[in-house]
Amino acid sequence: MPIRSGFLLFPFSAADQGRISAPSLTASDVAFAAAPIAGGPFPQAMQLAFRLTAGLPLPQVRPLFPGRLRFIPDPAAPGITPEPSAVQFTSAEYAKWRTVGTIRVAVDLEAATAMNDPAVRGGLEILPAVVWYGPVRISEEFLFNTLRTALHRGRVGGTPSIPPTHANWAQHAVARFLEGRYEPILRPGASAAADDRIANAMPTVHPVDAQLNVALRITMASRPAPKDGLSSAFNALTPGIDLDDPAHAANGAIPARHVLRVLRPQLTDGAAGAVVPDAVLATGGTTPVYRAVRFTRVWKPVADCSVRFPAQRVRVADAADTELATQRLPAHGMFFWSYPADAPVTDVRVSIVGGMRWIDGAASDVWRLPAADAPIAVDFAATPAPHIQLRLRMREAMLVEPRDRPGGYRCTFMSMRRSVRALVDNRICGGRLNFGRSATNAETIRLINDAWAALPASVHARASILQNNQPLPNSEPGVGATRMIPVLQAFFPNPVPAQNIGGSTHRTTIFDGGQLAHHLWQSRIDLFHAGGTKRNFPTAHIGRGGAGALVASGLAASYHLDPTRNAGESDDAYFDRIAGGMLTGLEPGAVLQFWYDDADFEGIKATQTSATAHVMNEYGHSPVFLGYVRTGGVVTAIRIIDQGGERNCAIQGPAGSRRIEWHGAEQAIWTTANWTE
Repeated sequence: MPIRSGFLLFPFSAADQGRISAPSLTASDVAFAAAPIAGGPFPQAMQLAFRLTAGLPLPQVRPLFPGRLRFIPDPAAPGITPEPSAVQFTSAEYAKWRTVGTIRVAVDLEAATAMNDPAVRGGLEILPAVVWYGPVRISEEFLFNTLRTALHRGRVGGTPSIPPTHANWAQHAVARFLEGRYEPILRPGASAAADDRIANAMPTVHPVDAQLNVALRITMASRPAPKDGLSSAFNALTPGIDLDDPAHAANGAIPARHVLRVLRPQLTDGAAGAVVPDAVLATGGTTPVYRAVRFTRVWKPVADCSVRFPAQRVRVADAADTELATQRLPAHGMFFWSYPADAPVTDVRVSIVGGMRWIDGAASDVWRLPAADAPIAVDFAATPAPHIQLRLRMREAMLVEPRDRPGGYRCTFMSMRRSVRALVDNRICGGRLNFGRSATNAETIRLINDAWAALPASVHARASILQNNQPLPNSEPGVGATRMIPVLQAFFPNPVPAQNIGGSTHRTTIFDGGQLAHHLWQSRIDLFHAGGTKRNFPTAHIGRGGAGALVASGLAASYHLDPTRNAGESDDAYFDRIAGGMLTGLEPGAVLQFWYDDADFEGIKATQTSATAHVMNEYGHSPVFLGYVRTGGVVTAIRIIDQGGERNCAIQGPAGSRRIEWHGAEQAIWTTANWTE
């Protein structure tokens, strides 16, 4: 049955609005905050201050929408929280109880669905799912009548839990409600007369002094499920904070005044022309104007929610870089910049503090472009709904996937697979590909296919290449690596310039950037040598494996280590210098290539001018760097990821003849590159 129209309520009924002195009423917003404090004012909550025209009855506070009601008692308020056995329904007993605090209402599914109707939500960018009102007073009438007899009875938690049919259910319900552990449900009803919030007494305002002055704070937040991780990750960001404290990372701030303004045509008792609603929701003058900046991890300006966002802070500055505001980025990614209507600051610079990189989402084929850390100029007059994409540093995105252990000769396939999937996940899918990698959902598939919809027919890049953990880690390595060529071509579609070798730039096959990256990564010695293809490959990148592919593609600005033997340098000195270069400066996720035999490295590099392709003496390997292993502050090993999972590669030998081992064998040559993005 559809929910009735008019189910959204202004905080005060028309009758109770008459008990408020309109000239005394002021509305203000809680200031921006980089780190909301548990129990403290939440940024962009609306603070109402007014004086009552008379004492009892106190105006009731009517929740915006129906849902689960929780009382959060103020620990500093007088009174006790009674045990169920001590509850007696008398005024004398009620007077002993702690009844001042905050009420939280979490929207029910029916109301949430109805609010999402475009005819109801209007232009509201994101819908609130949780609303707090405080301080309020839990009245005797609410406890003795509304809670006890009028609302739907639910099971009261505890040991043992109390079913609705229990003879002492009411005593348990009242005691646990005042403790914050029983949450009755407020139902909208089929008519206003049947609406629990209208038909029954609700909590009231709480005057702070004998002059009947009232301060009421209305806080709103959205609480969607994250797309790139588990909701439990929010607990780790705000440890020790209750989910129903607005400061918890799962609660994404929404300006309460903005919500009520936009929803005003739908608010019962909030119509234009009514004195109190006009004062609360006034526009113009010094009242704030709200402009939304949509942050997403995905490449499109669609609804998003990320476990990564609350660890970031939005910084807003003017053209001279004078900070105007800084605020924790809500998990839902919608940041509301506000400014006085009579003094607009619409041309601002937006940046992020917290480690992520960002890019203007309006850029064409934004997923092809690297993110950076330069402020983005936003002119709200020209761009009323800007979109900014946030990305992890690639060194972090590279480590999201589990450490698969398929074994076999899969090193170049596995390092390329991890890199390609991380690149797509970070630039297109916003963490959704590798979070749900075994069963890629339709939304993630659509994000990938929409990004690649305009690719030429020659590039067959589709989400199917990557969905459901494809290509599988245990794929035949040559087949699995080849399958990813179209993905690399999607990112790097342009033909590579011809290289002058032996005075000629002639080539029979022209590779694009994606093919170049694949062939470098896989160390295709045959192609490096063949006359029709060798002029596709810059000499500076041959033999460097994945590290060479990153630098050639612009994914790395330069090599962290690209060894060249000095004239007359001995093996011991050369290999020791290489080992020493590996002990500092590598970042997690860096792509590595090593060769057991120096002759192989030099031979591969020389194949462009050699009469025949180099014949390998030994082997090479393509791991991913994970971190340094230290003993007593000294690096004693590097930790890598390869087809065997994680392993340590120890530093062997004394100073002057050091080498880094893999599977007990000391490797001669290492070439490495850190990601730029």
